[in-house]
Amino acid sequence: MRKRMRYPVLWLMILCSVVCCFAAEDQAPQWLKDAAAKPVPAYTGNVPFAVLLRESSISMDETGRKVATWRFAMRILSLEGKKRAIHGEEYNVKTDKVRELHAWAIMPSGTVKEFGKESISDRAIVGNDFDLYRAGRVQRIDARAFADPGTVVGFETVLESRSVFSQWGFTLQGSEPVLDCRISVTLPAGWRAEGVLFNAPQQAPSVSGSTYAWEMRDLPFIEKEPEMPRVGAKLAPYLVVSAIPPEGSKTAVPVFKTWADVATWLASMEDPQVTPDDAIREQAQALIAGKKTLFEKIQAIGRFVQDAHNVSLDMGLSSDGGFQPHPAAIMLRKGYGNCKDKANLMRSLLRSVGIDAYMISITAADRSYVREEWPSPYQFNHTIVAVKVDDTVQAPAVLQHPVLGRLLFFDPTDPYTSFSYLPAGMQDSWALIDGVTSTPLVKTPGTVPSDNRTERDTEAVIGANGAVSATVKDRYFGSAASDERALLHKGQQSDYLKAKEQWINESIPGASVGKIEPEDTAPEFHLNVEMAAPSYAKVMRGNLLMFKAALVGRNDHYEFAEPTRKSPVMLHSHAFTETARIKLPAGFKVDELPDTADFQASFGKYHATWKVDGGELVFTRALEIQNATIPAEKYSEVQGFFQHVIGAERAPVVLVR
Repeated sequence: MRKRMRYPVLWLMILCSVVCCFAAEDQAPQWLKDAAAKPVPAYTGNVPFAVLLRESSISMDETGRKVATWRFAMRILSLEGKKRAIHGEEYNVKTDKVRELHAWAIMPSGTVKEFGKESISDRAIVGNDFDLYRAGRVQRIDARAFADPGTVVGFETVLESRSVFSQWGFTLQGSEPVLDCRISVTLPAGWRAEGVLFNAPQQAPSVSGSTYAWEMRDLPFIEKEPEMPRVGAKLAPYLVVSAIPPEGSKTAVPVFKTWADVATWLASMEDPQVTPDDAIREQAQALIAGKKTLFEKIQAIGRFVQDAHNVSLDMGLSSDGGFQPHPAAIMLRKGYGNCKDKANLMRSLLRSVGIDAYMISITAADRSYVREEWPSPYQFNHTIVAVKVDDTVQAPAVLQHPVLGRLLFFDPTDPYTSFSYLPAGMQDSWALIDGVTSTPLVKTPGTVPSDNRTERDTEAVIGANGAVSATVKDRYFGSAASDERALLHKGQQSDYLKAKEQWINESIPGASVGKIEPEDTAPEFHLNVEMAAPSYAKVMRGNLLMFKAALVGRNDHYEFAEPTRKSPVMLHSHAFTETARIKLPAGFKVDELPDTADFQASFGKYHATWKVDGGELVFTRALEIQNATIPAEKYSEVQGFFQHVIGAERAPVVLVR
């Protein structure tokens, strides 16, 4: 009897094993299955992945507590797309809670891989010795190991937090194509939502009770093109939503109807932190000792704050979302802080010696980002200062405000931009003067091309065998000097020298560089280079030499070789001038010289000349480019202009024996 019972027990064990195996198989949620079933069009260009679904939903109550759910499904199309199969959810340890963080991969075979807690890492957003106060962290979930081309990867996060104010911005697209994008906001009873779409036609939301929803489909791939605006600023659709409470009701979060409302709220965060103490007063007096002019005093204080370490420090995030700086006295004592801390310290030091200054909210490195139609602190990611000055202060970064008078804008966080200049990305940009209710939103000062110029003097000798030796002396001003200064000081000096050697060899293949001497003479920057090449000029039939007089290329690389374009062209104000004196070989005379080049466009102009002076060829060129954003339909003007520039600089000089 015992022997006959073995087989039923064995089959039961096998059946349990099979059931357990099926039960243990990973499953994808229905929303991801639905997204994975969508057909993906055949795209042209290097598209790393297609977004099948991008969905964000926010639910907020009367106290400002919100729950945000984010779903994202992507079909991997290339190995580059495989690298992107990772998601990070940022949160603040004081105020936020990551309720859920999941990822799945649906392989082409249909097999599903679910990523659990073992695939999640939790780390500080910035890791360094100065992060004593930082509360921001990120949880990351990584699906890259299973994201081969053809795989569908999905992410889902649920974040509970507290709204600082009742406004949100939703990015509907990166550069990748999006098949379906959905945004929904659920508000307390009696509230309403107002949405504005940028870079896309306006769309009325669908409304169901207190839930407002927007949807866009079939967003095309945005190809990378030279000198294009940032995708999020001018190209990809971007939805901003403001939640409006019932008229006359008291709310737990501030509501912004005008830019004056935003400026007033920001000042309420900043002004209590600016009060000078004895240490600040003593430091300020020491800094301005011996300084006679207003400009010298402001410059001394600005340089001192610039030299302080720049790190990210969060403070008071339960109530203000990081918009409040540390007290100026703490910043001075610690010697480090974030942009808001440094601007606040500079303002406090100036105030202690009787100089008024204002905190300025701005977006760094993107002059096209801020939209005046949407009053919101969310549009800014950086803080600088504007100092009240008189007519004795003359600088490119001075603005005449209709109420406040002359204001000198300065970024105390940027160690590479000299005093009296603004970084290029902040010029001609919308910025907010915190605490000002009359014309608080202003355009920062722009610059004329000559403010950001490079002046070059070249001395060269051409040999009868085509060899060349040359000395190039560059002097940089404004943002051109800032760029060189950053290139020199951000990394190792050896990296700077290698970059300059590469620059020379791109212009003269096979050149040997004998000396590279950078000199930071702020506000200017100087660079001297000595080089030689054995076969620069082309020797023909033994009695002809042919070479181009523009030995070394300019620092900009505008070429615009593509015949057509989809995105606008964004140009920055700068100028370049050169005088080159090239000694000609004995026994040779000039047989052909290029004609004078003189042409201009709506955004710039160019002039070049070639002439013989004794035994030397004298070549001059001058290029000026203005701050401009040229729409794609006028691309032919941009392309034609720079093709003329390139053609002139490649035009050959012919010598005959």
